[in-house]
Amino acid sequence: AGVTGDGSCTSGVCNKAAGGAGVCAAANACGNGKLEAGEGCDDGNGIPGDGCSATCKIDLGRPCNGTNPGVLGDGSCASAVCNLASGAPGVCRAANTCGNGKLEAGEGCDDGNGIPGDGCNSQCKVENGRSCTAKAGSSCESGVCNVTGGGDGLCVPAGTCGNSVLEAGEGCDDGNTKDSDGCSATCKRDDGAGCNSAAPGLTGDGSCTSGICNEAGGNVCASRNACGNSVLEAGEGCDDGNTKESDGCSATCKRDVGVACSDDAAGATYDGSCASGVCNTKAGKPGVCAAKNGCGNGIVEAGEGCDDGNAKSGDGCTATCKIEDGGACTTSGLCASGLCGAGVCVAGAKCGNSVVEPGEACDRGTANGKGACSATCLLEAGEACTVSTSCVSGLCGVDTHVCEPGNDGTLEGGSCSFGGTSGSPVGDLAPLGIGLALALSAVVRRRRSA
Repeated sequence: AGVTGDGSCTSGVCNKAAGGAGVCAAANACGNGKLEAGEGCDDGNGIPGDGCSATCKIDLGRPCNGTNPGVLGDGSCASAVCNLASGAPGVCRAANTCGNGKLEAGEGCDDGNGIPGDGCNSQCKVENGRSCTAKAGSSCESGVCNVTGGGDGLCVPAGTCGNSVLEAGEGCDDGNTKDSDGCSATCKRDDGAGCNSAAPGLTGDGSCTSGICNEAGGNVCASRNACGNSVLEAGEGCDDGNTKESDGCSATCKRDVGVACSDDAAGATYDGSCASGVCNTKAGKPGVCAAKNGCGNGIVEAGEGCDDGNAKSGDGCTATCKIEDGGACTTSGLCASGLCGAGVCVAGAKCGNSVVEPGEACDRGTANGKGACSATCLLEAGEACTVSTSCVSGLCGVDTHVCEPGNDGTLEGGSCSFGGTSGSPVGDLAPLGIGLALALSAVVRRRRSA
């Protein structure tokens, strides 16, 4: 007829865990059989391993508490982890384990199960194609979180171009596979972009789409087969990594005057390697690039009689590229002396040089004095003439137009002699005879030269 159960106890708690009418137990105490604040369970005893621990927390594998006034969710579990993956109230699961539904250290995800293919694999890593936390590549099963614009990224496979991670075989990786944005669709650097120098990617030439890193021009990727890329290629005589003039290699990649010619078969060689088109190899190969139309460039050009590749005189070719005396010639203008006689350059104003000069009637070189032309370069007797001054004798026949024998002191057609001794009649007439003879001779000369 009295109050029963809880109401019968001073504490207000009747623990019926042991059966029967129960036993009055202290309030707010674990093991009193009543779910109270701070407890996840209370089975009326303090025995562990029966689903409710000695501290009134729910053991692993048991449903979490969802009833007031006890602790709800994680707080109700001895592990402090309530897996709600299958819905409320959830199930208590071990802490720091994949598949407990709680994201913990070392995990990229935890969906409350260990089933792969649902975005979170059995190791609690985010599968490819799913969102990942910015700069948290370790959250992905691939280890690569592609973040291209800040914020969250996307888990992508490792070792692939376009995953935003510079990896072996790549010169760059901007997180996409587009061309013409500085990094090509094959993850090589575009022309004009700086060459890569960072590991583990390719460096130098290998980092560029063109395969050319212009180190001389500031380590920039450069186009292939282009002047100024620092690589000697077909048609070039040089390539110094720029297109400046007057630095030894021209803006068209040809060698300047004064620079050694190229003999590298990778580019143009010898004449083709020079901006002037002239490679002077007279002193030996590979030679030196020389100015076109210039004396001393090794090429006989207009106005030159010779060109021995230097500007020295005394070696057969003068410093002005004229043939010195003794050298073969075709015209006088090619000779330093200005005279070409019998195919050889000769000294000027000299009898015997094979060139008829002022004051000479003939000049037959070394034959002078042995035939028709005298040692003084005048015509001998019997040679055709027009004026008497061209003859050795000084006599050119008016009718015959040939040089006549000279006067030796006797009258032509006969001779006479004035002799005798001093004081004799003959001797006294000698001066008169000599005078007459000279007068007659003069008359003859005038007639013949008239």
